[in-house]
Amino acid sequence: MADTPMQFDDSELDIEVQPNEALTKAVMELDEITTRIATGKKLLKQLNEEKHELEHHKLVAIMQEIGTNVYGIPETDRECRIKPYFHATFPKQEDGGDPNRAVEYLEGHALDGVVSHTLTVAIPRGKGEEAKQIQQRVQQMLAEYEINALAELKYGSHWKTYTAMVQEQFEEGNNLDWTLLNATIGQKASITKRK
Repeated sequence: MADTPMQFDDSELDIEVQPNEALTKAVMELDEITTRIATGKKLLKQLNEEKHELEHHKLVAIMQEIGTNVYGIPETDRECRIKPYFHATFPKQEDGGDPNRAVEYLEGHALDGVVSHTLTVAIPRGKGEEAKQIQQRVQQMLAEYEINALAELKYGSHWKTYTAMVQEQFEEGNNLDWTLLNATIGQKASITKRK
């Protein structure tokens, strides 16, 4: 007996069915949850933007104007404290950064130890065996296989490693090109329990 491909005819499933209480309830519940999730995501984004504005700008400005970096919150056991803030992510071309200039800049300051290097080679279809050989012999020229391949060197650094380097350089008084390096240096207000 020959195997015949299994066929599924879903045309009969496109018909309207009689109202079903359990189905209606489940569909309505899914719709409500989906709507609540979408609303929650929008609200969370808005709240994070407001929190950022308070932490990095409004509270810092008010406390600097008053001349303090610690404020005890009345009738609580918590305080608001201004601390140095550092955050850096390695520049990406797709975000408008210039990773090549950043690497050259870091090399010029002997700070390129935080940079990882990724070499990507795009090899055309049908060249699987050659690709395996290239992988084993990376040092040889791609032209040997007559493959029109694009080799691209990409740079990156984990944000924690990169931020630590930025903080260290700043604290040592090295005035680097923070904009080129995609680094944010400032102050941030945070609320903690009083000591």
